[in-house]
Amino acid sequence: MKVPKFLIYPVTLLFVGGMLISEILQNTSLSCILIIVTFLGCLHKKYRVLALFIFLPLGSLHQQIFYSLPTHHYSNFNKKGQNKTTIIQLTESLKANEYQYRFYGKIVQIDDQKTNGSVLVGIDKKGLETVPENGDFVLTQVATKPLQSRVNPGGFDYKAYLKKIKVYDQINLSSEEIDIHKNNNKINPLAFLRSVNGKIEKKLDHSPLSTASKNLIKTLILGKRNALDQELIQAYANAGVIHILAISGLHIGIIMLFLGYALKPIKWITKRNGAYLLCVIASLWGFAVFTGNSPSVTRAVTMFTGFAIGKYSHRIHNTFHLLVVSFFLLLVIYPPFLFKVGFQMSYLAVLGIIKINPLIQELWRPRFLVLRRFWEITCVCLAAQIAVAPLSIFYFHQFPGLFLLSNWLILPLFGLFLIVSLLLVVLIGLKIEIGLISVGYDSIVYMMNEAVLWIANQEHFLFQNMKLSLISLVIIYALMILIYSSIKFKKINYVIGAFATIIILQMILFLEK
Repeated sequence: MKVPKFLIYPVTLLFVGGMLISEILQNTSLSCILIIVTFLGCLHKKYRVLALFIFLPLGSLHQQIFYSLPTHHYSNFNKKGQNKTTIIQLTESLKANEYQYRFYGKIVQIDDQKTNGSVLVGIDKKGLETVPENGDFVLTQVATKPLQSRVNPGGFDYKAYLKKIKVYDQINLSSEEIDIHKNNNKINPLAFLRSVNGKIEKKLDHSPLSTASKNLIKTLILGKRNALDQELIQAYANAGVIHILAISGLHIGIIMLFLGYALKPIKWITKRNGAYLLCVIASLWGFAVFTGNSPSVTRAVTMFTGFAIGKYSHRIHNTFHLLVVSFFLLLVIYPPFLFKVGFQMSYLAVLGIIKINPLIQELWRPRFLVLRRFWEITCVCLAAQIAVAPLSIFYFHQFPGLFLLSNWLILPLFGLFLIVSLLLVVLIGLKIEIGLISVGYDSIVYMMNEAVLWIANQEHFLFQNMKLSLISLVIIYALMILIYSSIKFKKINYVIGAFATIIILQMILFLEK
């Protein structure tokens, strides 16, 4: 049997397959036996390629070990009927509602016992003197409670989602039941960057910028996902440009390119490419920590760390290899990424840009520069949307018909807008006056928001209540792979497979009616 040319592809595929079937192979011993049997089977030279199948039970075993509760998990010390002092460190802020601040928290101590384990934290706003932030410690004697299942028929099961990211309990606290302590660890560089973020936010609040501009900067640069009101967020979603509001691959890619130019003097001074590359990567990770190190930022920076190594070292030229490697490494480090919607959609979008975009660009080659740039943006948007559309419909049951129009209006100058926003934050942090700049920036934010709101209000072009089952989703992506292979490799087998898949998909859709 022939060994695949690029081993990372089958290794990743089998490892992910093992993670997905881990519930079937719930017995850790069974996974270990499968690993041993596969290893023994590939000792014969002729079947050595079978060694790759070790990654199937390895993926399953990795998933099982990750989800097994450690001996110091808080649930082992949190007994009913006992008032114990619990210390929770707030690790990630969630969307607050009118009555509560919401966080993921880590229970670090119960009485004198060091513990670990994540929990969903709700803190009532009424009577609260100190606004809780990421990194803060919360002391309470209130015990955790099991998560409540809140799901409508066919709706999103939030409890099941939280279990996939190892959150099994919740705790709701009033102002009388908690004592908030700020994390004043100045030695820790992570805490230092978080404190700088908080100080800049306070300075931003006192700047001459409009409220809309302040909230947008908080979202794009400071990583405050709760800054924008829900109506505006929904408008961006309905217009098909919600991706610009979450710090993700688009933002990190723009910042990486900016850093590539801004830090070039380091290359000239040191005469070494390694020092320059190290500074670019360190700056990217510094920005990730500064914004709160949310999962979406972490995966984007991990992905673009690989891209930066390839781009600035001039050694790695296959972007798809780097994409697969970063995908594999992130799942090894943190398996719940696989079940996060943002993780799935961000990698699919980049995959679409890498693989589908070149095929669309071949359809037309404009001679004029302006038309060429316009066509490039169109192709990138179409490629990303084709890749994520089935998954988006599966999760959110809608499709924005005017996504191209909104992207045409915003994307051409969004890179410049993001860099200006970043420079504004630096100026505000240094207490430099931004009087005239703020007027122009406010005008741009106003026009951008108004354009998005107008597009979002064209309800006839927003296709809602679209339903897609899991099996239909899998078949659609199989069809997309076959169509791509037919165009790319021009083999009749792929064409026949595509037509057969279309027939199967029609049968499935008919039976699901």
